[in-house]
Amino acid sequence: MSTPIFRNSDALYIIIFKNPNANKLLQQWVASNRYIQARVDNNKLHIYDHNTFNLFSVTWANGWGNILVWDCYIKRHIYI
Repeated sequence: MSTPIFRNSDALYIIIFKNPNANKLLQQWVASNRYIQARVDNNKLHIYDHNTFNLFSVTWANGWGNILVWDCYIKRHIYI
């Protein structure tokens, strides 16, 4: 039996926010959206499901100029 390449405990998307206040802003977004599957690590938001990613793309209000989205499953950047 082979080991799967992608595990359920891995993030589907990693959002990298290049801002000095990134940790604070991402923590505020996570706190305001209670029923999501995500965690904040410094300037990175690790998202574990598609619904959370869709919610982030609709509700993020701090600008998209400094946002970089990495798709961990396909291993490519997503340009929004």
